[in-house]
Amino acid sequence: MQTGQIIAKLRTEAGISQYQLADALFVSRDLVSKWETGKRLPEYKMILAMAELFSVDPEILIEKNSILTEELSGLLPDGCPVDADALKKELKEKYL
Repeated sequence: MQTGQIIAKLRTEAGISQYQLADALFVSRDLVSKWETGKRLPEYKMILAMAELFSVDPEILIEKNSILTEELSGLLPDGCPVDADALKKELKEKYL
């Protein structure tokens, strides 16, 4: 199951709307919708907040290394010769 599907499932099981989840996390309802449809991945701090809200282990929502790699690749400057896939490979080789 994809991260967005898991978020939607946990939210529905908790009986809260996208608006209520957005309010609890101090984000927009549109952003929650993007997470649930897979158009965007939540930042790791949002994963932690949702895990606490839904009383689940953060790893239930998403694999931590994939979120961290996504966030780190967003820090690459424009024109950087290392793309996100190369960064992911490099990090796995050195740190995982």
